[in-house]
Amino acid sequence: MATPNPASESPSGEGTTNVPRYNVHHQLWLSSPFTDYPGELAFYFAILHDLEQLVEHSNSIPDRLGDTPNILDLFLTSNPSAYAVTLSSP
Repeated sequence: MATPNPASESPSGEGTTNVPRYNVHHQLWLSSPFTDYPGELAFYFAILHDLEQLVEHSNSIPDRLGDTPNILDLFLTSNPSAYAVTLSSP
């Protein structure tokens, strides 16, 4: 689910651009510490369309005190056997 983000500076620092936000948070599904409205929408969208989330393990490294590992990648598919998910460090 994409929701519009308020205007933000462009990488060059010239002017502003509207950048869509693609972040969703869901406690049960994405190991997020909270659930937001876009997370609920994405969760129910996946259920209604028989999609499976392939990334099941944390793939972020907390870089601030109080942060917890979570899933950064949402990969929905109706054909999970066609993919193999691997995690590797940069």
